[in-house]
This record gives sequence, structure tokens and C-alpha cells, in this order.
Amino acid sequence: MSEQQRIVEAYKRRRQQARTGFYIYENLAHLCRIQERHRETLKLLGSSGFHSLSECRLLVVGCGDGNMLRQFLGWGVSPGNLAGIELCPEPVGYARRLHPNLDIRCGSATSLPWPDASFDLVCQHTVFTSILDPLMKEAIAEEIGRVLCSGGAVLWYDFMYNNPPQPGCTRH
Repeated sequence: MSEQQRIVEAYKRRRQQARTGFYIYENLAHLCRIQERHRETLKLLGSSGFHSLSECRLLVVGCGDGNMLRQFLGWGVSPGNLAGIELCPEPVGYARRLHPNLDIRCGSATSLPWPDASFDLVCQHTVFTSILDPLMKEAIAEEIGRVLCSGGAVLWYDFMYNNPPQPGCTRH
């Protein structure tokens, strides 16, 4: 099984687990984690000079069902400046149904389908701890650098420890 297939299967299992309660918003611990991540993200963006996001061209790598895309819309990013890519087709379909005018693509971040220097900000949440293959991680990091404009920034949210544990994956 390829690394991409393994990731797709792992996230299928995670979506099934989500229905059992750990990742649902009715779980107050999960809701607190999400809200804390949003607060810290806004503080970091503000302290890094991203006070207004209205003109920011933003890419979300590993956009899933579009949750962070919706959050960035709420924070003022113009729909025409917002894009996302996700490896798993099911959440992409959901995200596209919610926001048919956003540029949401299904594919691998190892080969991003946008030109060089397309984005002011590239965001990824827990993409790299989902990947076991170091060459795939390197390829995605290079692609993020390629589509980032000069003076742009990467918003990198990931776990220090694997969550859930991934056999063969080292601590970051």
C-alpha cells in the first residue's frame, strides 16, 4: 500500500471514530481544543503582521471538509483569495457542496496545482504528523515553499507527539 493510500484509509477510520464522539462538537473537550487553536492562531497572525486578512491570499493544505476554510472566511479572507487541497475525496465533496465558489481541490500536496508564489499565507493543521514517509514530508514542504510568495508565512499547527500514535513515526 502506498503512503497516500495508507493516509486515506487512516482518515476513513478517523471519520468513523468521529461519529462515536471524540471529534464531535458535542464533546466539550474537543470544542475547547478547537477554540483554543483558533484563539492562538489569531494571536499568532496578529503578532506576525496579518492584522487584516481581507487581501491575504491563503492556501489550506490538508483542508479536510473545509472547516478551516470556513474559519478563515469568518476571519475576513475574501472567498476569491482562499484555496484548499485535500487528499481524501469524501471531505472534498462535502467542502465543495458547502462552498461551491471556493477553489477546493482533491489531490496530493506533493504536487500543488498552483503557480509559484501564489499565496501570502499557507496553513497546515496536523498534515505532517499524518505522514510517515520522510520523502513525502520533504516534497510537501518544498511545494509549500514554492507556492508561498516572498515575504509570505507558513502557519504550521501540528503535534509534538504523534496523535494518534503512528508506528514507525519519529517525534517531531
